[in-house]
Amino acid sequence: MLNTFNPKYIQFELIFRFIILICSITVTWLFIKSIHQFSILDWSLEQKWTVLLLIFLVFYNDPFYLLIILSDYLFLSILDKILQISFLCILLLFWLSFYHGIRQNVRQFLPFYLPKIILVSILWIFSIVFSSVRIIQEFHDPMYNMTIDITQFTVRKRFIISKKKRRKVRNMDLF
Repeated sequence: MLNTFNPKYIQFELIFRFIILICSITVTWLFIKSIHQFSILDWSLEQKWTVLLLIFLVFYNDPFYLLIILSDYLFLSILDKILQISFLCILLLFWLSFYHGIRQNVRQFLPFYLPKIILVSILWIFSIVFSSVRIIQEFHDPMYNMTIDITQFTVRKRFIISKKKRRKVRNMDLF
């Protein structure tokens, strides 16, 4: 029988992930405990962002990883990707807001945050959909590789490319 995994590596990965998860939970708890003595209204904008990022960091470190290894539920793998993508999108929203906020002192919700939230939400939705489709496909066919399965790869590639570039791709497909 062909083994496709190394048990020692999985053990190392579990221990390493557990240590990182415990560290991130500890840092999050200590930061929230130290800042909780002040009213939320007194927190600076950076402190509010830090609390949000630390909470998402705990979920980015995947507290459900052991369940993913021990069981083969499709939902857990999709949940893992949703948590990872959510953290990265929140981090992107933070950086967009932070660097744009350097130039502006007035940060009203509609003109300042709404365009960034819409942009990051679109990216989040597409990332979730594409990752979920890939995970489902790999779950049903373990030998699946998106770049080898050219029909689905082409459909996804064309879905992302603009209309102008789509015409060029169609013309190239004819030759």
